[in-house]
Amino acid sequence: TPARNAQKEFGVILDALLVPLRADVPNQKPPFRRRWRGGCLLKRPDLVPFNPTNAEGFCRMEDGKLRIAVKNQGTADAPVSVTRVIFMPGRPDSRSVDMNTNQVPAGEFLDVEPVEIPSDCFASGDCEFTVTVDANNQVVEFDKANNTVSGRCKGNIIE
Repeated sequence: TPARNAQKEFGVILDALLVPLRADVPNQKPPFRRRWRGGCLLKRPDLVPFNPTNAEGFCRMEDGKLRIAVKNQGTADAPVSVTRVIFMPGRPDSRSVDMNTNQVPAGEFLDVEPVEIPSDCFASGDCEFTVTVDANNQVVEFDKANNTVSGRCKGNIIE
């Protein structure tokens, strides 16, 4: 039966989306970015904060500003959205900055406008922050759980 054949090829049925057990494309690593519904391939974006230089703690600074990149690791282009950076998260004096993020083609990444780092962020040493892509939940994505990352820029304490 079709259901039995689907069980052989797919291991997980989650929210009516079938997740393949093996890759279609050679050298593709899990999680596979392919979803099936009723035998049809779904195309969706999947936005994630991205660190193109592998900078420690997601800290890419330029002229005292934090550079943030957004990657679309999905199978469809992502529309315009909002990226949010919160400096000193969890503290009463935390600061939030929202930036418009342009459309991101599938498989590509782009830098959003650099963000001014608050001068008091380094007051106690390192400057901690969180980055949330699609902060206003405007984009229908494969995975919303990967939209936020924590970062840290190391500070120099002078005594």
